[in-house]
Amino acid sequence: MSSTVTLSSKNQVVIPQEARKKLGVGPGARLLVLVKEDRIVYLNK
Repeated sequence: MSSTVTLSSKNQVVIPQEARKKLGVGPGARLLVLVKEDRIVYLNK
């Protein structure tokens, strides 16, 4: 699965619905953010 997202003027990213469903996350979910060279990786905690 891949998607393109846009960084908002408040530096926020919306995780696409398909990805949220696949991870089983919703409002209040805590995700781990990793920076790997030229990419950002979100992990379900």
